[in-house]
This record gives sequence, C-alpha cells and structure tokens, in this order.
Amino acid sequence: MNAPLRSRLDHRRLKEIRAGHGMLRMLFPGSSFASEEFEKALDFIHTKQIQGVVPAASAVRRLLNWYEDGNPGVACRVLDAGAISGGLLWVQAAVQRVIREMGRGRPAVLLITGLREAVRAPGHRWTRKAERERQEQLELLQETVQKWAQSTGTPVSLFVA
Repeated sequence: MNAPLRSRLDHRRLKEIRAGHGMLRMLFPGSSFASEEFEKALDFIHTKQIQGVVPAASAVRRLLNWYEDGNPGVACRVLDAGAISGGLLWVQAAVQRVIREMGRGRPAVLLITGLREAVRAPGHRWTRKAERERQEQLELLQETVQKWAQSTGTPVSLFVA
C-alpha cells in the first residue's frame, strides 16, 4: 500500500477509534479506566503520524473490555464491517447474527466500524454513488436493529463510526 493511502487509512482509523472511545466514555461515565491518558496517546499517534494504526474494531474491543469491567449492566458488541469480505449483504447478515447473540432484556450497544471500507476498499475513489450506498446500508442496519429491539423489548443503541 502506498504511503499517502496508508496515511489516509491510519487517519480514518484514528477517527473511528476516537469516536468509539467517546461513545464508551458516555456509556460508562463512572468507569475507573484512565481515558485522559488514552486520549493523550491518540493525540501523540496523530501528531507524530505513526504508521500502522490497528483497525478501529480491535482498539474499540480492547477499550470495551477496560470500560465494561465492573459495568455488567450493558451488553456491548463491536463489529468491523470493513473486515467482512463478500459485500454488504454479509455485513447485514453479521449484524443480524450479533444482535441475536446479545440476548434479550439487557440493554445493548452495537458499535460498527469500517462501514466505509465495506462500501469501497481503501485505494478506491469515494464518489457520490459510494456515499449513497453507505447511507442506504446505514439505513438498513438501523432498521434491522430497530426491528429486533421492538420484537424483543430490548433497548439497543447503534453507533456507526
């Protein structure tokens, strides 16, 4: 992968990690996790332009383990749509599988990262058509989660970074 493309991908991953971290801070305000230190680390990575940022889903899953520790009242799941090969139908199927696994009754949060990469692989131009596809996929995901939440009586929040 060439350097400018790698840099854009790293920048996008940092934005997704930051968004996921912000969501977790709101969900678990009483957590003992040192979130300010994590923010400083993200700033350092961004300003020093360190190459090879891990996929956002990996970082957010690790953060979730730290934040969720001692907060068992909410079921949280992270799905990396960009890592799912086979197209957007497979992403939709993965979301349905994840929400079925979350169980009923307990409030749940589903964080999806990499939707942009699921629509267009890194290195391909982002066009109006690609943005329209992303928006359509986002609406389908929201509809799927909302239907499941209504049918089971389980409050579910969907965040897409």
